Amino acid sequence: MSFGIIMLEIKEIYRRFGRNPVLQGITFDVAPGEVVGVLGANGAGKTTLMRIMAGYLEPGAGEVLYNGSDIFCDRMVFRKILGYLPEGCPLYDEMLVGDYLLFRGLLRGLSRRRTERRQRDVAVLCGVQEVLNSPIRSLSAGFKRRVGLAEVMLAQPKVFLLDDPFAGLDVAHAYAMRQAMAAASARAAIVVSGHDVAGLAEVCTRFIVLRKGRMIFSQRVSEQDTSAMVRNLSLMVAGDELPVGMEAEQ
Repeated sequence: MSFGIIMLEIKEIYRRFGRNPVLQGITFDVAPGEVVGVLGANGAGKTTLMRIMAGYLEPGAGEVLYNGSDIFCDRMVFRKILGYLPEGCPLYDEMLVGDYLLFRGLLRGLSRRRTERRQRDVAVLCGVQEVLNSPIRSLSAGFKRRVGLAEVMLAQPKVFLLDDPFAGLDVAHAYAMRQAMAAASARAAIVVSGHDVAGLAEVCTRFIVLRKGRMIFSQRVSEQDTSAMVRNLSLMVAGDELPVGMEAEQ
């Protein structure tokens, strides 16, 4: 994997809702091949940050740059290379899974032939082959999440933003989602938020921790023993003080 080229840069992002500061000076970058996990308790600012990075919500101050260009200067161009899975995973419940994937591929500008090929590929990657002929409304929450991920993978985006994709999933569905993410990371930059530190540690190359809108910590997964890292990060997400020897991000 190559981490030398910066693809996505988040620079000094601030955001308020009314008088309440939600994000305060968030700065990090994501290179091709990286999977950056954004951790934090409820209310830490994860979803707001993901919506800003996706171009759906403007920051109060700061920039989001893709290959040096501000994404808010031409959001439609950025969205062509973006795969965004929001927290709610919106789908069309009345459609069959296969029809939904074909529809979304064509909507993304893929040719009919490429859409059909990509539908088969992402169905295998996300483990939804068995439900292609099932109505979306009949699926479990886990399968709906997997269909959502399959949809954002259709056009082979260069940037993935996945907001809490493992929420409420059982072991099998979470494993399938992680495998699909790992496959996608070979050619894209991925930012994924969540609470399941142990599960995310299986795919993430780096973690950042948010607390009350501030980025308090950043670390690559390979920098220390994984089990110790998971334990310490879980403590931080729960609101405990930084463990001894772990310095806060400035």
